[in-house]
Amino acid sequence: MVLIVFAGGGDEVYAKVGVLFSLGVIATVLASYVFGKVIDNRRGGELLSISVVANACLHLVRPFVTTPVGLGLVNVVNEVVASGYSMPFLRGIFDTADRSGNRLAYILMIELR
Repeated sequence: MVLIVFAGGGDEVYAKVGVLFSLGVIATVLASYVFGKVIDNRRGGELLSISVVANACLHLVRPFVTTPVGLGLVNVVNEVVASGYSMPFLRGIFDTADRSGNRLAYILMIELR
């Protein structure tokens, strides 16, 4: 990111990267709240599917990003999409663990693999 988009920018490169990172964190927090509501309404499967497709499309666009604004947008979208597929996936794991009757043993076995 720094080498391609911000090459030759001096010390202000770190400030720009910090701003982009901060925007990603803010977007992730807001998206996590919204996604949590979606998952609680039992639409996690749809969120997972849409997020996986969006992630694939995002990776197709990445090689063509050459501006700081484009990079910022791609990073923010990546953070949001990553939350969109990881939250329903983890919810599914915990729901399955709860249905197994032995949540701790189930999660322990998953982590040991």
